[in-house]
Amino acid sequence: SELMQRNEAIEVPVFELPCMIRSKFCNLYGDRAPQRECPMDPGGYFIINGVEKVMMSQLKLRGNIPLVFPVKGAQANKFKYGAEVRSMHAAKWRSTSTLKLLQAVDPGTSACTVVVILPFVMRGCTPLEIPLICVIRALEYVYDWEHMDADAIMRTFFLDGTAPEWSDASCVALVRSALDTEPFSSWTAEENFRWIATNGSSDRTQDKRRKYVVHILRNEFLPHVAEPRDRLVYLGILLRRLACVELGLMPVDDRDDNSNKRLDGPGPLMAILFRQLFRNHLKQIKQSLARAVEANKHINITEF
Repeated sequence: SELMQRNEAIEVPVFELPCMIRSKFCNLYGDRAPQRECPMDPGGYFIINGVEKVMMSQLKLRGNIPLVFPVKGAQANKFKYGAEVRSMHAAKWRSTSTLKLLQAVDPGTSACTVVVILPFVMRGCTPLEIPLICVIRALEYVYDWEHMDADAIMRTFFLDGTAPEWSDASCVALVRSALDTEPFSSWTAEENFRWIATNGSSDRTQDKRRKYVVHILRNEFLPHVAEPRDRLVYLGILLRRLACVELGLMPVDDRDDNSNKRLDGPGPLMAILFRQLFRNHLKQIKQSLARAVEANKHINITEF
């Protein structure tokens, strides 16, 4: 204000934001609409570079509910059924973290193999297939739990096994087989955690890889479940659903059924998109500042 009183020039940064047509910030809002505009135009869209843009709602699978589907694509050669849950944090606007379990049963020996696909844990360009017992041991390492044998894990998995399908002897045997057939069961918790860190992260140093896997298991592994122990119970729910579908005790879920879908409006979609873009922007600023410090350059924060 002092510069304006002295009539001195002020450099004001200009940020161009699209304005929704007929919103309260638009010149066409209310009675301000000129006669040459169509009175039947409801507005609600944007004009960006001369092109009309519309925000649309998005139909997607419902979150925080375990669903079982037949496996499709390249993984169908190894696995028959897969259980997944699109975990949505209850108190944060953030993207969903999808956890998947893939199951295969040997028709000759009836041995069950279950692998877990953690969100954002990749081996190169493909998701890392982690044996079930390896994830359980890694959780023991991250949260410093006491070592659990197969009987303790089964008690945790069938903690709320009140449904008749979950008390079926064949279902219990199939779940137990998924724990006993893996060679990872003889490894320690630290060895299992180190295997995930080595194969599931692209960071250069082992320390950064370990920090990345700890972040995934703490923040991206079933974030809608608050207590870590309850996450292990929820993992058992997914495994039991898989076993019941394999044995024919439960039907597979219909991906096209509207009861398994939810509608996201423009508000949540814009909130999540803004969060992603803003986090990327902050990441780029941090990298630019680090390069400037390494090059011993003068730092002017407005340039970044």
